[in-house]
Amino acid sequence: MPADTVQFYNDGPKRPLTGAQQVAESHYRQRFLAGAHEVIAWRTPDSNAINDAWGQRRRVRHAAEVHVPSSVLFGHPHLTGEQVVYRRGHEVEASRSRGRCQALEMARRQWEDLHSAGMENSEVLR
Repeated sequence: MPADTVQFYNDGPKRPLTGAQQVAESHYRQRFLAGAHEVIAWRTPDSNAINDAWGQRRRVRHAAEVHVPSSVLFGHPHLTGEQVVYRRGHEVEASRSRGRCQALEMARRQWEDLHSAGMENSEVLR
């Protein structure tokens, strides 16, 4: 594997065990809270904000990707194709984008569930 890369993408959904993971978790929580504060201003779920959060999450992941020829990664010159590994240090930005996205998406889903159960937007806002 190339230097400064890791095999797996990590945006922090598991219990943080290392110092670096704890830092990423802290950034996740900060962005989740900021996202929750965005939700407070909603009169209805903000589709633009939700789409923006998903788009940012995809852009962050894409920016962390490193494409490596399979022949290089596995040390077999006859292999074709490529594999995706990730830049070391991507965890904080990945966790941040997940935090906001998750806050907005969770609020949207709960809002839709309450609306489906017969609640009006004004009742959801109480």
